[in-house]
Amino acid sequence: MRNLRANQLEAQQRAELCFDLYLTMKPPRSLTELHRRCAGVGVNLSLNTLKNYSKRYHWQARVAQAQDAAQATELQRNAETLTTVADRHARYPLGISPA
Repeated sequence: MRNLRANQLEAQQRAELCFDLYLTMKPPRSLTELHRRCAGVGVNLSLNTLKNYSKRYHWQARVAQAQDAAQATELQRNAETLTTVADRHARYPLGISPA
């Protein structure tokens, strides 16, 4: 017979897989839609189980953190692009680039 710790670990792994799928969904995300998608790929979890996972593993806060991280990455990428363009313009102020 499987012990309680093994069952908890398995549930946590299932919750993480479901969260990954939830995170890939475009806003507005919903647990109802997640439930439908899980069922579509053969993962048979109840909507209440997904609600419990969401609460227990702090999905809303984790989604916000992921969005903040994505936004920070995008801002950094934009800043790097602007710096590259500014450097290029500083080297060739008349818009004339070397041949």
